[in-house]
Amino acid sequence: MVKMNWTATNMALSMIAATMVILSCGGNEELPPSQSTGFEPDQVFVEPRFIISEAGITQAVIESKMVKVYESRDTSYTSLDDSLVISFFDESGEHTSTLTADRGEIWGLYSEVDSLKATGNVHIRSKERNATLDADAVRWIAQTKRIYGEGIVTLQTDEGFERGVGFEAMDDLSEYRFRGSVEGEFRGFEETPEGR
Repeated sequence: MVKMNWTATNMALSMIAATMVILSCGGNEELPPSQSTGFEPDQVFVEPRFIISEAGITQAVIESKMVKVYESRDTSYTSLDDSLVISFFDESGEHTSTLTADRGEIWGLYSEVDSLKATGNVHIRSKERNATLDADAVRWIAQTKRIYGEGIVTLQTDEGFERGVGFEAMDDLSEYRFRGSVEGEFRGFEETPEGR
């Protein structure tokens, strides 16, 4: 089970734990649509820091300038506004990659993290592979440590770049695949004439 610990400027954040609803989301299922801004949040927190861990090992640290918690709706959820930063860690607790985006939404907070959707100028940088991924929106599944992108995604490495539609990757970008057609360019690749 993936657990979340947290620190925030407001101690009332711990009161949310019993009120969040966990939604089951498979790897390729659609996320619930973004909630209307016509409703007021039940709680607002400034600059909180969420730590997701499993068996005492940190898997991710989520930070945002503003967090709004909506509890009294059909689908309870948490919005991360005015910037989003997620630092990902491997099984030994080493920092592997960082995701930044304009905003995000979390489902299944605290007792068992389900998924997080990041939108707006999504950028992921992998430390080990020196790779970057850019997309309009991605979804991260905490339990599998996988990232899914449905729109146009660009992956840049030292060897070149690839661009395609529909994407699946580990959160450290160590493994990835495009689900649709791909275009790209690779540096240092030399074609050999046919028959040689």
